[in-house]
Amino acid sequence: MARYNKPILLLISWLLAAVIIFGCEPDRQTAPEVTPVPTASPSPNATAVPPAPSPSIGESGDSQVKVPVASIAAGRIFDAAGYGSKPGLSFAIDRDGTAWHWGWGFNPPEGQVGPRRVAADRPVVQMTRSYLLTADGHVLKLGVKDQEKPQQVEGLTEIISIQQLDEMFGTLFALRKDGKVWYLPRETGKPLLFGNFSGVTAIYGTSFSLFVQEQSGKLWYAAGLSGDILKAENHTVLIQQGAATVAAGYEDEALIRMESGEVMHYRPREQKLAAEPRLAGAVNMAVAGEGTYLFTRQDGTVWGFGKDGDGLLGAGTGTVLDPVKVEGLSGIVGLEAGNHHALALDRQGRVYTWGRNMDGQLGRVPVILERWEDMGELPGVRKTVAAPGRPYFIMEDGTLRVMQPDRTTAAVQGAADLKDLHFVSGYPVTLDTAGRILLWEKDFASSKPLMLSYPVKEMAAGGDRLLLLDGRGELELVFVEQIAGTDGQAAAAAGATPAAGLVPAGAEKVPAEGGWTGRIRSLYGNPYVFMALTEDGKVFYADRSKEGGYLFRSVIGLNPVKELSVDDFVFHTAEPLQVWALEETGDLREIRLDMNMEWKKNTGKLEVLSVSPQVQPAHTREIARISGSLKVHKDGTADEDRYKIRLKAALPAPIKFISSFYDYNIEGPGLHYHVLVNAHNQISLLGYNPFGQTDPVPGRVLFR
Repeated sequence: MARYNKPILLLISWLLAAVIIFGCEPDRQTAPEVTPVPTASPSPNATAVPPAPSPSIGESGDSQVKVPVASIAAGRIFDAAGYGSKPGLSFAIDRDGTAWHWGWGFNPPEGQVGPRRVAADRPVVQMTRSYLLTADGHVLKLGVKDQEKPQQVEGLTEIISIQQLDEMFGTLFALRKDGKVWYLPRETGKPLLFGNFSGVTAIYGTSFSLFVQEQSGKLWYAAGLSGDILKAENHTVLIQQGAATVAAGYEDEALIRMESGEVMHYRPREQKLAAEPRLAGAVNMAVAGEGTYLFTRQDGTVWGFGKDGDGLLGAGTGTVLDPVKVEGLSGIVGLEAGNHHALALDRQGRVYTWGRNMDGQLGRVPVILERWEDMGELPGVRKTVAAPGRPYFIMEDGTLRVMQPDRTTAAVQGAADLKDLHFVSGYPVTLDTAGRILLWEKDFASSKPLMLSYPVKEMAAGGDRLLLLDGRGELELVFVEQIAGTDGQAAAAAGATPAAGLVPAGAEKVPAEGGWTGRIRSLYGNPYVFMALTEDGKVFYADRSKEGGYLFRSVIGLNPVKELSVDDFVFHTAEPLQVWALEETGDLREIRLDMNMEWKKNTGKLEVLSVSPQVQPAHTREIARISGSLKVHKDGTADEDRYKIRLKAALPAPIKFISSFYDYNIEGPGLHYHVLVNAHNQISLLGYNPFGQTDPVPGRVLFR
């Protein structure tokens, strides 16, 4: 027998060698091989990518992907802190069944940037904020801490889809293979049957409610937005038959594609279901917050219409009625939207994000920088300006430069002879060396002068006000307001240019007794208070007089002060303000400003009625510089310790320039950072989200 088997064995060996040689070429630039993940049915609120074909010659982008992604999803949390905030979450499952997450609650204290791998002992097909659905149909609950191993949820087996409703206390709903829906009550922890549904093929969750699709195409709406989702009387039939897929937003607004291809638009508050012809031919659909709608077409491009407060439709588009193309995306096969951000998945398994980044949900720009990291060298800086979205640098020759996310700086065209720069409602306001105030459009596209009687010497901005010191030593408060731009499409049709910016809205003189205004060294402001520091180290604050106007008063109990910091504040609260005063001795004192505030219905804002300062004992000694609540010590270290902020940096050289920007919204730092320039002209950024809360340009997310 052996002599007959030998030729056969040789033939088999040759065949195997041929397969190895001709079938496995490691250097060939092809799309990665797909490792199939077993699943009973596709996850409704996670869009998946099909196996990637080999790219054609000339196809844009690299064809090899380190970690090709199979599906994406976005979490929807509304009012998480009780004040209307809508944090952002992002999820992805790669083709090996590994889960990744980034965004709200997922960034560790040390501030890793980008997606983080979720530890699981088996392949995953779907993920929510607190749960994983595995390929074998089990549900795992994530641990409180990242290092904790996910635990299997008892009683949930043969599951094919999960949805977590965050406004239902994070209640989990699970679709079983037999077409029944179960939910996991917070009180008992044991799964219970949900509703009187049968033959269910898909469930779609929002923050409050659930859309339930049966095999016949019947679509149910289990309302939790305005009632108890568990009660049968809140379960209504939206469509009797023919529903194919659903895309829903956090407040239950939904786009429903029928088997016929027609798309229906459901508005729950109006209880209205109507045809949406703008989505004819849409492949994937997504509903973002505040009335923004995104979809893909057959050619893989992404389009959208509606409101554009977060740049989801592109930079500066405003509200548009007809669909506009989202530039920079092609070959897209998956699309998801959170409350303020969007994710797109292309056929090669690459993920792109754009929109708001307050919680790091874009996963591709620095979120937390807590130690000195050299951002490059820039000689000739005269002043740094930590602005919303990026730092600016006023140069010694009066020109302006801006830092980009890639750490390069570029000249800002049009800005010249500058002395100072502030931002009001996101719009630049400059003071030039001739004493003129210019109100700019965003991105410094154009400007118009603020008409004043005398040249301005110093300027500070706070809220919708500018505090100006003129050459005569007189103070004036100028109110400005934002005018909305014309609708982009309407303006183009009329041959006009969309305009938006700041315009004057009134002014008042600010009296100051004692002739000290002629000795003012610098002015400071935030949305709640203005302060002044004189050349002899005296500190003054703006208070309201009994007649309602502003009046500057002296802060008593301080030694001569060389620096003030009033940048640190929290929006929408009446909490006392912490103002830091650095005395000439190097002692740091806190000036606590207790504010009597009143909610004004006509403006929808908290307005200060009066201010009461209290000087605290020396807080810290041996301080060289301050900015915001960041302290630069004489020993060459810098630190900040406040609420969720824990920064400590060793500085390579003494600091020449420093500035800070804070944008808090109840729950803590969302956009807050410091920009520093040292004696060697090196730049560093410390803090959170230095390159902004929004990015309207889709960018790639890297999975490492």
